[in-house]
Amino acid sequence: MRPPTPASRLSPILSGQGAALPWLVLALATALTLLAWRFSVTTAEREAWQTFEHRAEQIEEALRGRMRAYQLLLQGGAALFMASREVSREEWRTYVGSLNIAIHYPGILGMGYARHIPAPRRDAHVRELRAEGFRDYTLWPAGERDEYSAIVYLEPFNARNQRAFGYDMSSEPVRRAAMSRARDSGLPSLSGKVRLVQEDGADEQHGFLFYVPVYRPGATLDSRAARHDALMGWVYAPYRMNDLMRGILGQDGIPEIDLEIFDGEEVSEAAALYDSDQSGRLFRANPHTPFASHTRQIDFGGRTWTLVMHSLPEFESDARSTQPLLVLGAGLLISLLLFAVTQSLTRTRSRAEALAAERTRDLAASEYRYRQMFEQNQAVKLIIDPADGRIVEANPAAASYYGYPLERLAGMKLSASNILSPEELARELAAAQAAHRLSFNFRHRLASGEIRDVEVFTGPVREGERTLLYSVIHDVTERNQALAEKRALLDNAVVGIAQLRDRRFVWVNPKFEQMFGYTAAEITGHSARLLYADQRDAIRSEERRVGKECRSRW
Repeated sequence: MRPPTPASRLSPILSGQGAALPWLVLALATALTLLAWRFSVTTAEREAWQTFEHRAEQIEEALRGRMRAYQLLLQGGAALFMASREVSREEWRTYVGSLNIAIHYPGILGMGYARHIPAPRRDAHVRELRAEGFRDYTLWPAGERDEYSAIVYLEPFNARNQRAFGYDMSSEPVRRAAMSRARDSGLPSLSGKVRLVQEDGADEQHGFLFYVPVYRPGATLDSRAARHDALMGWVYAPYRMNDLMRGILGQDGIPEIDLEIFDGEEVSEAAALYDSDQSGRLFRANPHTPFASHTRQIDFGGRTWTLVMHSLPEFESDARSTQPLLVLGAGLLISLLLFAVTQSLTRTRSRAEALAAERTRDLAASEYRYRQMFEQNQAVKLIIDPADGRIVEANPAAASYYGYPLERLAGMKLSASNILSPEELARELAAAQAAHRLSFNFRHRLASGEIRDVEVFTGPVREGERTLLYSVIHDVTERNQALAEKRALLDNAVVGIAQLRDRRFVWVNPKFEQMFGYTAAEITGHSARLLYADQRDAIRSEERRVGKECRSRW
């Protein structure tokens, strides 16, 4: 009979799936890595965009804050004139000097006062200024106009600002529009883009002016006509755009962002007021495409400025996060590691399954051999649980010997056949379980009631968590009876009989005890020399015995 084939075998389909599994894991892990990388790139771009927007808002707010400060500064100067009947040149110099505008308000060329002069008072105005010591003073540019304005105070009264002394700002349309708007509304007014009269051709910058109207103290200002009649002049300030923005943004400017400011709502080269990097990128071919752009319009003194901001390569370099590359690199590395681990596990599993199949076949063959030896062997065999003395399994030979059906014998208590008391039987089972003894002599009762002598050879075996006893039982009833009969013949013999081993007494019969006067207990274990009266006879007898043995060998 061939051993049975194992039921569980690795199918070709599963083997194919196992081979494809590492590649499936690699594809899935790579796909997840690409998704994580794309998410990381998107997150980094969003964070960079938010950073750009935040910086753009900071620039915008800094510009608004500085212009509000300038407005308050000019309104303070206008209040000085409106609170006094007359402000002298010295008082104006002292007032402006106390403000430290060069330190606290960079970008402003100075603070001045332009007097409103009706046409009939033009000549009188010139005479008054010349009487103050300015003998070459003139109101310029020349020409007949309905009304004039003249810059009479401008501090600091340095060489650059002196070029504006006596200038009629209302003679120029852009300035006149801002001055008229301030006069008619009573509010601060910002001019459009102009070339300041202070410019001398060196390092020229675009400029603008900020005007606050000054009215006669106590005048009624409830209408446009009333404000026009009460006008005394304007407190104003000229600004050079580059100097102004340098004061707002710092000496180094904003190297990561290109800021361009345009006068009005139109973005055009003619309206350009300021360009932080002086590249004019909006109106020239530029190979760099900005990552982010920001356009915003803000209003100051009735004038609109358009702010356009672009990210520069420096910003994009700083904002470019290494996290996406780290995510991509780490993800690909992990993907390869997972591929290697999965492939190793797949190969290990295949080897394990092959080994398990081989072991299963070996176990099946071993079990087959065991069953052949246990079930079909003619020797009586039992498997016993020493914990409760119950027969776990019995072979057909045991059922035939004890006279019980096989299904009944398996499950019977050993005490049903062994005539020992339960206590003695438990001790013997414990000795067998501990392997202190391997053979036992018992008397067993068969199903018929017959008592038979048996010799049991047993040993412990493991089955899961418990220890069982594998026992082979031999019937020795006839052997014991033969030995008993032989012993009776020896005990009743009329001659003395002794059994020796290595010339020492092992057993003597009663007749021997009677003849020599030694009991079995007294002589057992002693040398045969004990029976010789003369020790020399014992030695000679020993020599003769040895000589006979030597001759027999030769």
